[in-house]
Amino acid sequence: GGPRKTSLAVFHPALGPSYPQGPLGRARFLKPSLDEPSLVLGPLIPSDDDTYTCEFATFPHGNEDGVTRLLVLARPSVSAESREVRAGGASTPVAVCTAAGANAGAPGGRTYPPEVTIDGYDDNWYLSRSDAILTCVAKGNPAPSQYSWSTSAGGPLPPAAEVRGPQLLVRSVDASVNTTFVCRVSNRVGTSAAEQLILVRAHPNTDGAGATGGIIGGLIAAVVAVAVVATGVLICRQQQKDRTERDDDLDGPPAYKPPTTCMKLEDVELAPPAPEQLKTPYFEPSVADSRAAPRYHELPTLEEPEEELGPEPGLADACLDQINPIYDALVLVDDEASAPLRERDPPFFMSRAMYV
Repeated sequence: GGPRKTSLAVFHPALGPSYPQGPLGRARFLKPSLDEPSLVLGPLIPSDDDTYTCEFATFPHGNEDGVTRLLVLARPSVSAESREVRAGGASTPVAVCTAAGANAGAPGGRTYPPEVTIDGYDDNWYLSRSDAILTCVAKGNPAPSQYSWSTSAGGPLPPAAEVRGPQLLVRSVDASVNTTFVCRVSNRVGTSAAEQLILVRAHPNTDGAGATGGIIGGLIAAVVAVAVVATGVLICRQQQKDRTERDDDLDGPPAYKPPTTCMKLEDVELAPPAPEQLKTPYFEPSVADSRAAPRYHELPTLEEPEEELGPEPGLADACLDQINPIYDALVLVDDEASAPLRERDPPFFMSRAMYV
């Protein structure tokens, strides 16, 4: 919450005055009544410097109050003493002044009269110039509170001059303005003044205009130069960026990405497999051979002994080599190991239809 309030005196129409701090306190009503709520406080001490509130309780309107600030001025206790201090290797006596028991000093630590200057004269006041202004600039502690304008001759201001507080406005410059203006500023400490000599010209001063034009031209040239340099830097950076991107494209992997295996399988159409031959190819002898090859139904069987094939079995053996290997298991093996088997088992006959 806010600062704590302390009740000093209370008055009730029926119960009379009351002093919460005690009847011997330093606060009392001047005349205890509803018509005179004045409060007497004394003798004053520095701690009485505070904010006081007077509150009325009314019916049916409610409470009303008023606030006032009490500033206690106390005479300080001043003392002075001499001290020895060393400055540059030598002892120097100094005086120390101490003030205690008073209020704090004014803001700024010290007070001084106003310091005054006049601004606004550009050495180009010419006849018929309009709205020329002089400004009186002042600072001090406490702050300046009063401004006044006059001429150095002590006479009245020219008819074209108009005072506006710290400013002097000249509506139209004429020969009467060719004088010295004085601005006086005052505060509680003192008064100070400043003077400004005005030289009225018959024609405008072109030297100042030329200098101003040169300054403006120089600024424009500087801006253009900065813009050109910035543009060149941006172009160089863009070109370097483009070259870097091209180099990255050459150094990096190709932009083309081969399709995946699944995509390849979908795109490639497999050729149909070649039809398998149901029959085993047979050997066709050369035309140069005068003998005709025997047909399948003329091949020897198990019923016919091999001796009947004749003395030249070369051609028949070549044809038998082309028979499907499955028939090799049906060939009768004539060796010594199979002799007992032939004697025990009955003979087996192969039909000619098995060769087809």
